[in-house]
Amino acid sequence: KEHGLRLTSVVFILICCGIILENVFVLLTIWRTKKFHRPMYYFIGNLALSDLLAGVAYTANLLLSGATTYKLTPAQWFLREGSMFVALSASVFSLLAIAIERYITMLKMKLHNGSNSSRSFLLISGCWVVSLALGGLPIMGWNCLGALAGCSTVLPLYH
Repeated sequence: KEHGLRLTSVVFILICCGIILENVFVLLTIWRTKKFHRPMYYFIGNLALSDLLAGVAYTANLLLSGATTYKLTPAQWFLREGSMFVALSASVFSLLAIAIERYITMLKMKLHNGSNSSRSFLLISGCWVVSLALGGLPIMGWNCLGALAGCSTVLPLYH
């Protein structure tokens, strides 16, 4: 059995700490700077938040991997993996929301202040609702616990 953290895990945890710290700085800058309280910066803040959570989730994933994986209950395993899916999909959907917002702004030919807050919050909320739904599917029952033989092995149950 493997005990402790491998060197690669320690390196990735240090990288995650940098990711977390950098995104905290972005969020604090947006929060404390009045001129950044505009819809486009809400999208950037949302991307920073989702990336921050991805760093936290990946750190937890690394700490709960290896020999520790065998001690996790199925619900804990689904929570560990689901949190990664939520954070990463929220990050991707945030980029998509930024692209949609920029596209709509360009269609309306407004260079500045073209976006409105309600559309921004709707897009950001949609990102998180879809991400939470996707990440929560396995713990809500869409999994192979009762029929392992008939399931794909793309992501092994225990790594």
